[in-house]
Amino acid sequence: METDNGPWPPPEQQPDTFADYVRLQHATDAEQTALEEAMEHDPGSPVCPHCGLEGELRQTVSRGWVLLEPTVLTETLPAHTVPPRQRWYVQADGLAWNSGSYEPATGSACRINHKLVCPGLDAGERPTLWGWLDSLRGLNTERARWKADQRTLPRVDTSDGLA
Repeated sequence: METDNGPWPPPEQQPDTFADYVRLQHATDAEQTALEEAMEHDPGSPVCPHCGLEGELRQTVSRGWVLLEPTVLTETLPAHTVPPRQRWYVQADGLAWNSGSYEPATGSACRINHKLVCPGLDAGERPTLWGWLDSLRGLNTERARWKADQRTLPRVDTSDGLA
C-alpha cells in the first residue's frame, strides 16, 4: 500500500541513524547557504575583506554567515524595494534569514547583504540590480577611500532621512 509522505522522502530514503540525519542536515544547510550567497564558515571579523568597511556579521538560520550592510547607513529598507533573494531579516535571537523569492508582507522592512553594495568587488562578482544599489555602492566607495586615507570614517548625516 502506497502512502503519501507529503514533502518527506519515502521511508527507505530517510536517514537510518542520528548520525545520518546530522550529515543530511549539514548537507542541506550547506546547500541553502550557497543558494543564499552567504558564507559557509565564520570569517571571524565583521570587516569586509574586499573593501575594508565594517558590516554587521550575522549567523544565518542555515548555519552560514552573512555580512549585512550596517544599519547606520541604510536603517532597514522597505522590503518591496529590494529584489527577490536579496532580502535579509534578523530574528529576535539574532539569526538572519533570507526570504528567497517570496513576496514580502505589506509594510515589512529588510536588510541587504553588504556584497550587493561592496565597492571592492568587480562588477562581475556582484549583481547589478537597481539604481539605488549603485548609489549606495558609490557612497561605500567614498567611505572606503576615507578609511584608507584617514583611518577614520566621516559621520553620516541622517537628519534628512536619506541615509
